[in-house]
Amino acid sequence: MKRFQWMLLLAAVLVVAAGAYWMEGGTIKVSHEADSKPMRKAKDVNLDELPITLPEVDNEDAVDHFYERLNPSLKTARQNGLTVKEAQSSPVPGRDGRMQINEVWHNGRTITVMYSLDLSALIDKDSKNHSYSPMIESVTIQGNKAIDTQTLSGLSVPIDSENAVIFQNRVYGSLQLPAISKQDWGYENIPEEVHDFDETLKTSIGIRIGGERIETEAMPIRYLHDKDSHLLATYETTESYTEHGVTFTPMELKAGVLSNSIRFRMEDPGAAFNESLEGIIQTNAGESYTIVPYIHRLKEGVYEGYFPPFSEIPDEVTFQLQQVHFKEIHPYSFEVDMNKFKGTSDHETWTANKKIAEIHDTDIILRRVDKHGNEHMNAELFYDPHSKDQPSKVIGAMSENTGPEAAEQQKDVFISSEDGKSIDGFLHGYQDEGNIDFGLHEFDQSDRLKITVEKVVYTQKLDHSFTFHRK
Repeated sequence: MKRFQWMLLLAAVLVVAAGAYWMEGGTIKVSHEADSKPMRKAKDVNLDELPITLPEVDNEDAVDHFYERLNPSLKTARQNGLTVKEAQSSPVPGRDGRMQINEVWHNGRTITVMYSLDLSALIDKDSKNHSYSPMIESVTIQGNKAIDTQTLSGLSVPIDSENAVIFQNRVYGSLQLPAISKQDWGYENIPEEVHDFDETLKTSIGIRIGGERIETEAMPIRYLHDKDSHLLATYETTESYTEHGVTFTPMELKAGVLSNSIRFRMEDPGAAFNESLEGIIQTNAGESYTIVPYIHRLKEGVYEGYFPPFSEIPDEVTFQLQQVHFKEIHPYSFEVDMNKFKGTSDHETWTANKKIAEIHDTDIILRRVDKHGNEHMNAELFYDPHSKDQPSKVIGAMSENTGPEAAEQQKDVFISSEDGKSIDGFLHGYQDEGNIDFGLHEFDQSDRLKITVEKVVYTQKLDHSFTFHRK
């Protein structure tokens, strides 16, 4: 599946809690674990004794603003009651202080864990240990019938000025974790399809302080994701548009906490949709921004594109479709003389700056070729349209596929040598730039390489606006 242009927003917000909360039957109930002590006062410390320097804030609102600036979506999530406020705490073994989990937001694909840590736990009498910056190294969950016991290791999240603030003798920070799976918990296994999730799992945090790794005691943490509650509004339109043989039919637009989506039909009998487009979103609430949504195919001719969420939920949304991207077979090739690289360093560059093809009124320029030792090589391309406003032009392919699609995409580029060897290459890029990557192991004795690009991605300008009304 293609991944580009926007990413999951990674950050968190903390509210100092008065107790441990959970949702039951649509209401919020309050409870205190005997060991939680959520209202206890942290021990006073001299900030000069800390091994790190962190920004200090004056009140809880300032803590909130710090996290909301990093992750605006969290503010919306909290306003809609989608976070779980726990206030579960544990001693930090061998240290004078405790760690507390204050709030958790499970958005379906990632989990934001908001914590606080007594500053007294960071102080080390041995000044030699002050050269070690504290960090969160791991999270361990104890399994149950539905989930295996698992450890997410190698986090290496520093407790520093980028990730934390100080308030009332505590440091407040957050962790961004992948959604919990039954087994093989990890960032590489974040689910493509989001499902409801509700499990209370005993959780311990691995911290490195003063060069020593410390594991907290396990705290019961509720990880809750309600898929339907993350959808804030749905919009519809009855419009459709056809131009240059392309028919674009919007079906539905949804506004969510973490992202928005637009579902549509795309028909063009003469070309293959590259699953990418560009447009402008405008709302009656005053927002306006350009989007290049991440798109995936739901079924033949039906697609769904994702783009960043609204800061305010509007009653009406206008989507101005500017251009659609297509892929077609249109081979071109160029050669690389391997004798231009002397092998005297691990990174050598041949600057070419020469035109190698002309397609859709666009000059394709080979700018340079970089050789990285004997491991791999990449060629940098530049797409130069004859006119700034021409309706169609070649562009860099936004293609970061995984799985079977990546294997298919690699067949778009072929590298061969004069001594009969050949491999597949990989072409990716964006807007007016492209980059071809390939390995060199097969060509250690070759003098000349021929790189052939079989397919190109080009834009087709449409420029039509669709108005969506809230259901």
